[in-house]
Amino acid sequence: MKKSIQETINLVDGWIRDINSLQKEIAEINSAWITELSNLESDKIKEVGHLSKWLKEDIDSLPNSTVKYVKREFERQKDILIKEINTLKNRIESNLKESDTLEEKISIHRQQMEQENPEFDEREGQLKQQIKEALAVVKDLDHELTRYDSFRGWFNRAKVRKLNDEFEKRMNKLNRLSGRLEELREAWHEKLTNTDKSENEMQNEWASLQNIITEDKFELGHIEKNIDEIAMTNTVGELLDSRDSLDFPREQEEKLLKARRLKKRIESINEGIKRLASLIGAVNGVGKGLTEMGKSFRSLKSTQDRYSQLPRLSIEVPDPVGKYNSVWGKLIPKVKNEAKFVDDPTHLADEFDKIVEKFLSMESIKAMFDVFGDALKRSTAGWSA
Repeated sequence: MKKSIQETINLVDGWIRDINSLQKEIAEINSAWITELSNLESDKIKEVGHLSKWLKEDIDSLPNSTVKYVKREFERQKDILIKEINTLKNRIESNLKESDTLEEKISIHRQQMEQENPEFDEREGQLKQQIKEALAVVKDLDHELTRYDSFRGWFNRAKVRKLNDEFEKRMNKLNRLSGRLEELREAWHEKLTNTDKSENEMQNEWASLQNIITEDKFELGHIEKNIDEIAMTNTVGELLDSRDSLDFPREQEEKLLKARRLKKRIESINEGIKRLASLIGAVNGVGKGLTEMGKSFRSLKSTQDRYSQLPRLSIEVPDPVGKYNSVWGKLIPKVKNEAKFVDDPTHLADEFDKIVEKFLSMESIKAMFDVFGDALKRSTAGWSA
């Protein structure tokens, strides 16, 4: 099929418009799934929370066989958390040692450079001391706030608000001081004509370690403080997968069944989102490739318009290329109603797999662009400005 450059541009633009429309529909499905997933997760957490609280308070009212089963699983989950606590402690200790080693190396290197700038050294020392003092205050306030967790905090809300306000104020001060220290260091580095690359690498590694240590400390504190609650929640999570018969009261049995249904639906939507990602990636890839080809055609047209002595180009658009790209408009109606697909994510995921397999495999995409590219080369052979 022979077409003028402008006709070819119009054809490719039409394909791109169809792809953009398809991408919009797919994005709406993805958004609908994510919204539904968030709602389901919230409902599941609520049901699991009810069951966890009930088991913790009334477990001994259940038949012995059920009590033994639940307590055995609870202890297993607690052992898992204890192992996680030990893993976190070991990792924190290891990273702290590595951080200290890096800090010492950085310090030695800076001492050599700071001889050229004693004023910076003095100012940095002052800020470090101020940061140390501010950090101590923040830690004291954080410790004070931990005394008002749960019910105690509920009955001392005014006190807690005051402490939170002060904590935020002190954290802001600490952040300002840290920012000033960072600004000072940046200013100092700008004065240096030769910045040592190895020190920058050590600084980045040290900063990365600090982030990891902070996250691990937070996780460690959370688990240590709430180990029984977490273990019971995880126990309920295991009950959702259990096929064993549990002698629960009717109300709690209904909550367990509801949580199981929610979990199954969450898994179904997660699978749909996962398989949708392959379609999104493939469609985006074709869209970008066609956009680049459109730029090439526009460049050819610009050259042809600029040099009237050149012969008018006739672009060969192979039938397989046209047939391949006609699929985008046909796919749009298939994915038009995102609400329907929220109700049945597995069905749509199966449809996606068929589309990807038939049209959007790496091999078929490459073959389409290779055929189109070869046709373009033949059409422009011997044509030059």
